[in-house]
Amino acid sequence: MEENQNRILLLVTVAAIIIGGITLWVQYKVKSRKPVIGWHNLGTETFDLKPSAYKTFTYRELPAKVRVEVQASAPVAFGFVTPDTYGHFTSTVLQVDFANQPCGSAPVTSADLNCATDSSKRYLLVTDSREDSVPEAKTHSKKVAGQTETSTQPENHVTLSMYDWRCIQFCENLPKS
Repeated sequence: MEENQNRILLLVTVAAIIIGGITLWVQYKVKSRKPVIGWHNLGTETFDLKPSAYKTFTYRELPAKVRVEVQASAPVAFGFVTPDTYGHFTSTVLQVDFANQPCGSAPVTSADLNCATDSSKRYLLVTDSREDSVPEAKTHSKKVAGQTETSTQPENHVTLSMYDWRCIQFCENLPKS
């Protein structure tokens, strides 16, 4: 009987040592994984713009490092602007030099920009660079509240993706700051 108890005690001890070793090995492997820093997708928007129209995206807090990716069927200009610039732009015919704005671009149909941002410039303003006065071969109309609105140019199909630079994998292993 005592011999069976000794065997059971030996088996339990060996099992505890094996389980403990496996646990320590797994913890070591998890902690030895280096954090992966990269571009985290904040979102993708797809929208249509008419010639000379604009779309705005507002951010409470901008990350320090941002990536803006734009694909458009016709040229668009964009950039981050201050609330004052945005207010003047929407209330008057204010021309904005987007190429000199953070993450700004002159009229393009495709752009992928990485940039540092200014926390005061919380509005991403995207404008269609075309003027409606230039006639195109095709016209299309839209019926709005019983009236037909005719545009001489097709709508500009725009896809905009925003990313910020952050830890995207094994973030629990980042050093404490």
